[in-house]
Amino acid sequence: MSVRVETWWLLVVFFTIPGVAACAQEDQGPFLSPSRVITLREAGDHFIGKPGGVLPLSDGSLVVADFFSNSASRFDEAGVLLEVYGREDSGAVTLGSVGGAMFVAGDRLGIVDFSPRQIGLFDLTTGKGLGTIRYEGLVTAAREGTGGVWIAGISTSTGKALAWLDETVLEAAVRGEAPSVDLELLELPSLYIRSDAVRGIYGMASLAVDQPTGLLVAFAADTSVLRVGLDGQIHGSVYVPVARRRGVPEDFEGQMDPAQRAFDEIFGMASGIMAVSSDDRGFVYVAHLDASRTGGTISGSIYLSVVAKDGSRACVDQKVESSGFGAPVVALHGSEAFVVDQRPPPDGGNRFETVVRVFELDLRNCESTGI
Repeated sequence: MSVRVETWWLLVVFFTIPGVAACAQEDQGPFLSPSRVITLREAGDHFIGKPGGVLPLSDGSLVVADFFSNSASRFDEAGVLLEVYGREDSGAVTLGSVGGAMFVAGDRLGIVDFSPRQIGLFDLTTGKGLGTIRYEGLVTAAREGTGGVWIAGISTSTGKALAWLDETVLEAAVRGEAPSVDLELLELPSLYIRSDAVRGIYGMASLAVDQPTGLLVAFAADTSVLRVGLDGQIHGSVYVPVARRRGVPEDFEGQMDPAQRAFDEIFGMASGIMAVSSDDRGFVYVAHLDASRTGGTISGSIYLSVVAKDGSRACVDQKVESSGFGAPVVALHGSEAFVVDQRPPPDGGNRFETVVRVFELDLRNCESTGI
């Protein structure tokens, strides 16, 4: 998934990149205005063991992917369990290794599976498995568009990072035809083709539909968010300055040599982009993860930023406080951030409590940046 570095960036208090307004030392990034807190009320023997992704739906419910059980669960606004997807009794679709990326297209829920490489389609209401779509490479993000679904990831065989699944593909999957798709749009950054280490640790693409005629695509180890047309051509990029997160070191590829550095050190070398979104006011929202790995245990901190689409203004790196148990999971929807965190059991038991906190990214802290 992603992540980090640690000394030189502490000295950065002003941004001098041309076209980006300076971020004064007292700026703390966007203000996180708490919207709601949802404690997931897991039922019986079903619980979230290791959150891997969260998908907010238009009715206020949430779907949370679970790496532990290789399933996904839908909860209402009060945290009550509504449905589980990917159980053995869910029908024709079995999930082997849930990846965390999900989407809703009409009344169908899509869940990306890493092993086998497929997207499982489920009835959103009943949980019944409907069919599968096979893919090549690695798919780490998916978003519904008009008349279909966008998926993004990394394919070294095609050298591309994006694909469009139209309604005919989805319908073929439901008919049991198991159609196959390739990532065939948007050139993959050369760093991801050259470096096994970068691809292995930071091998993640994030995606958002930027209405009305474009997309936002970001690669975890990049310093910018790409503005991409529906034809997969890059129309520009939005640089995200560094204030408090680790950032990406200048000689990033050179420092990723596993022969010279321990894996845990490489894992914690840089900040990784985990989610992107936009709004109709001209702002791009970005979530970074500064992760660490010690003895096989991964933890980390989320930082949230707002940048003008034209790159002229930025208000960056508001840290989201978390429990410190594992790495939080984040999704962005417009100016809202959904952060999934796990806390020690309040009753002293052996089951962690899973909490989803929803924040509105308020720009009240951003006056000195021009936002």
